[in-house]
Amino acid sequence: YGREGRVSTNGDVYSFGIMLMETFTRKKPTDEVFSGEMTLKRWVNDFLPISVMEVVDTNLLSQEDKHFTTKEQFMKVIDANLLTREDNYFMTKEQRVSLVFNSAMERTVESPK
Repeated sequence: YGREGRVSTNGDVYSFGIMLMETFTRKKPTDEVFSGEMTLKRWVNDFLPISVMEVVDTNLLSQEDKHFTTKEQFMKVIDANLLTREDNYFMTKEQRVSLVFNSAMERTVESPK
């Protein structure tokens, strides 16, 4: 897709999902830990059912959770249709971050053609 010079909406959506994973894990698909069958996408997917906190970059959640202090800030990261104001008020850090990773996984279900 991108490396081969083919541009498509599917490729953009897939890339956005990977970019979300990179941003929230602070890892790149080219990191040494990802070799053979293990990819960034598989790593995130394997840990999501166990604990999203195993993959999230802990720097994002430190300093009084300053990165997710308001609904508006959080909505810049994920689709605005995922949460209502009431949902955001009662959500834990783990639930909010889990939404981001789930959103990323949905966008990377299929590799672009």
